[in-house]
Amino acid sequence: MKIRLLALFSIFSVLATLAHADDTCSDIRLDAPGGSMEHVALRDQRLIGSCYAHSAAQIFDAWRFKHGDTDYAHQSSGFEIGQRFKIRDGYLRAQHDGIGVLPIPLSKLPIPLAKPGDTIDSIDGGEIHKLIPLIQSQGSCSQLELDSLVRNTSIDEYATGIMRIFWKYSDQYLTRRSAVEKEVAEAEMRSYEASKRYAQMDNTRNNGLAVARQSLKYELDPFFRGDALKGGVEELIKYNSDNLRIQNPRIAYSKLKADGDTVDMFETISIINCPEARRIKATGTF
Repeated sequence: MKIRLLALFSIFSVLATLAHADDTCSDIRLDAPGGSMEHVALRDQRLIGSCYAHSAAQIFDAWRFKHGDTDYAHQSSGFEIGQRFKIRDGYLRAQHDGIGVLPIPLSKLPIPLAKPGDTIDSIDGGEIHKLIPLIQSQGSCSQLELDSLVRNTSIDEYATGIMRIFWKYSDQYLTRRSAVEKEVAEAEMRSYEASKRYAQMDNTRNNGLAVARQSLKYELDPFFRGDALKGGVEELIKYNSDNLRIQNPRIAYSKLKADGDTVDMFETISIINCPEARRIKATGTF
């Protein structure tokens, strides 16, 4: 019993010592004077999954400010960096898949390039280390300048509204198309069951049904795309009219696709950017 009490007393003594040691430690504040994040603003990605891009922007700004850049008003826009990164890699994927051509030569694209077979179909999600070379070579747009493009909100909040509209009509299109395809499949199954009483279905008939089903799918697609796009474009035009300060933004609404992806969508909007001449670049080796 005495040994157990001594053991427990020893444990409590160690824990008390550790607790006391913890109490004597001071907080490490990176945003305090002299800290690496002293002049770097907090980020709010809103509902866009671009935390990777905001983090890369913070790292880039922290490096700038620690190496002589005192333009603290220029806080790099994380969303704009992520958008530019994904659109660029989307071009590379399209070229690899043989469904498009690059608007600029490959030699002009900054590293790292997308690897063949990479799937980049969403503005969400990414890796910080892949964005750093892009920011270093192409520079970053000012959050302040991009926020000035919209009324009473931030560019990230504006982009969040765009995403809501996109998913609303994209989901509507996919849901309606899926429902019709299900009805077609059920009708074919009923037809198949009925036909078994009269004749054995051979491969030729099966192939014919498959071709007919695929043909019907393609005939329905333009209808559902047109229906979804009509409502989506109307809402998008109103949203931009209510929120953009830009007069006649020249958005190619006709290029929007109901079953596209968010990279396509932001490329079509193409106003969340700044002229290259006004991008901030880091001097020296990053």
